[in-house]
Order: sequence, then structure tokens, then C-alpha cells
Amino acid sequence: MDNGPWETSPPPREPLFRAPLVVLLLCAGLIGVHAALWFGHFSADQVLAPYALTGQAMTERRWIPLFSHIFLHAGWAHVLMNAGFALAFGAAPARLFGPTIRGSVVFLAFFLACGAIAGLGYAAIQSDRNWAVIGASGAVAGLMGATSRMLNEGGRLGPPWGRGFAGMTLSWVALNALLGFTGIGASLSGGLQVAWQMHIIGYFAGAGLIGLFWGLAGRRDPITE
Repeated sequence: MDNGPWETSPPPREPLFRAPLVVLLLCAGLIGVHAALWFGHFSADQVLAPYALTGQAMTERRWIPLFSHIFLHAGWAHVLMNAGFALAFGAAPARLFGPTIRGSVVFLAFFLACGAIAGLGYAAIQSDRNWAVIGASGAVAGLMGATSRMLNEGGRLGPPWGRGFAGMTLSWVALNALLGFTGIGASLSGGLQVAWQMHIIGYFAGAGLIGLFWGLAGRRDPITE
């Protein structure tokens, strides 16, 4: 029955989560791995020794820890913080790569590549083998670096000399240098050492690699001049 021209359709429902599905799955994966280890009561020797990124692993050229350390966290606050940052900064590059299976695979590969490069960079600046790193911070910083290249109208990929990129980069470097050199980072993390250098290395890895992975995703959208 037609009730006249004043009849309107109900407004479409807003999605509960606007983030792309692959980003939600990544966050769920980070939290899920930590939950499995926590509820399974795995000891540090069972997990950290073979899968944490350590100076010894790099000396022995064991490459799996470059990726596995991303999914290990020191506690619930640690993993929830990294998952939150991944949710916040993963949406833009995930949309750039596209909602297809190919785009999702490229997004995950990009995330892992940023984490691995951050780990390699951190290993390169250490003077001894007595260190160990866990957490997705380096990989998440890569998502932030990628997002900084997209701070322009339309959310498209812009040049690294853009004003938005420069401002975000200076802020990120200054913040992490402050956390590292003043010891504030250790205070905020309950006395644990913060690998703040990985945050900076991962950020630049993401900013530098986003164009390459955008091409691997097979997109044809124009890059902002």
C-alpha cells in the first residue's frame, strides 16, 4: 500500500565496526594468541626461548623469530594496546590495498614485513647478544607510517614530502626519543625495557614500503601528486 510521497525508507544501519575485516581479524589474532598462551599456562621457556626475537637468534641466523615475536606479548595491557593501535592505523592501508583476498593477503604481508624490518634494524644497532624483544609494536608502527602517507583528501597515497607526513613523522620520532632517553617508557611499562627504536624503524619501513605493496595489491588508483 502506497502511503504517499512523504513515506521514507528507514535509514541504513551503520556497521558496528567500520574497520576492514582483515584488520579486525589481525587484532583478533594478536589477542587470540596471547589468550591461548595465557589460558594454556605456557612457561616463558616454552615460548620466549624459541620464538622471541633475541640477539642469539639473529647471530645464529634463525629467521622465524623475526615474525613470531610479533605475536608474543608481555601481558594483557601490552597486547590490547598494540591491537588498539593496529585497529586505529590499519584501516587506511587495508582500504588502499582493497577488500579482495589479494588485498587482504598483501595487507598481512605488509604488516609482517614492517615487523621483520623493525626487528632487523633493532638487531643491527645492538652491540651484544644479550637482549630479547616481543610484541607487535614495530609492525603496528609500520601501519602508522603507511597511514601518515595518506593524510590527504580522499585518503589516497601521497608523497613522503607532504605536510601531513612530515608533521606526523616529527611527532612520532620525538615522542619515542623522549620515551627512550628519559626512561619514561620503562616507567609506563612497569619497569620493562621499551624497544623504542623499533617503533621508529617500523614507522619508516611502513612509510617507505606502502607504495611497493600497493602495487603488489594490483590497485590502479592514482597516487596523489
